[in-house]
Amino acid sequence: VLGIERLILGKMLAHGAHPILRWNFSNVVTVKDSNGNIKFDKGRSFERIDGMSAFADGMFFAKDDLQQEESMTEVFSV
Repeated sequence: VLGIERLILGKMLAHGAHPILRWNFSNVVTVKDSNGNIKFDKGRSFERIDGMSAFADGMFFAKDDLQQEESMTEVFSV
């Protein structure tokens, strides 16, 4: 979540001006839960944030896949 927040606040995230993603992104705030984890929340909004949640899940799995590929490359290049 923190990495995505940095991308958004740093204006380094391009979503192609997709209207639904823009709407979902505008409804999201970050909050700290009781365990100290940072998560997305609707805050005071009653609108949807599903697209933002799906985006975060996709980024998590893409990052994990890239890390696995890098480690596999290191193993096979020796």
